[in-house]
Amino acid sequence: GRDLVLVAEVIREANSAYYRPLQPVKSLDAALMMIGQNGLRMLLARIAFRPLIQMQEGGFARQAAPTIWNQSEKCALAASLMAPGLGAGVFEAYLAGLMQNLGLIVALRLAGRASDEGKIPGSSEFGRRLFDVSRQLSATIAGHWEFPQDVVDGIAGVGRLDATVLSGALERGDQIAKLRLLLDAHVVDEDDVLVSGSLDNFERRCLGKLGALDGAG
Repeated sequence: GRDLVLVAEVIREANSAYYRPLQPVKSLDAALMMIGQNGLRMLLARIAFRPLIQMQEGGFARQAAPTIWNQSEKCALAASLMAPGLGAGVFEAYLAGLMQNLGLIVALRLAGRASDEGKIPGSSEFGRRLFDVSRQLSATIAGHWEFPQDVVDGIAGVGRLDATVLSGALERGDQIAKLRLLLDAHVVDEDDVLVSGSLDNFERRCLGKLGALDGAG
């Protein structure tokens, strides 16, 4: 309550299109009632992560940071929505969604220093390897920072046969978030097979909730 910036963030969150209050929320107490304990924890995590991804000194990382952060926010929310149905922790899934792209930012910073004439390979194989290595790097960082082991294992396990339930929530959340970015950029349409053929009814509702985030400003 003594941090005016944080109070403003909490009230703004409670008034967002995601929560859709019947009337404007103006007090901290009312805002906390609206978003709940988990909502507050997720908001605090998002505020803490934002500068880690957005504040870059230059090169590839700086150019990519806005899109990566946008996808990270959406992935975190989508993973948290998918978590209950898969038996995973909601807050842990949210943390994993925020955390999974941190390794990519590190990789892009290194690529910017090592590349010739500011270019990196444009092949699909390079992209797949970059994302695979970046995800493992994110898991390593999460372990070094002493994140909950469920979060570390969840990030590292995506795409593996021994994947945890949190990995499953993160993988689905990541796909939904990427589809949201493609829709918002008008790369695909709502009736595209990538949407209609890969998402069930609940996942499509989740996709719609991610669109409401942008409507919140």
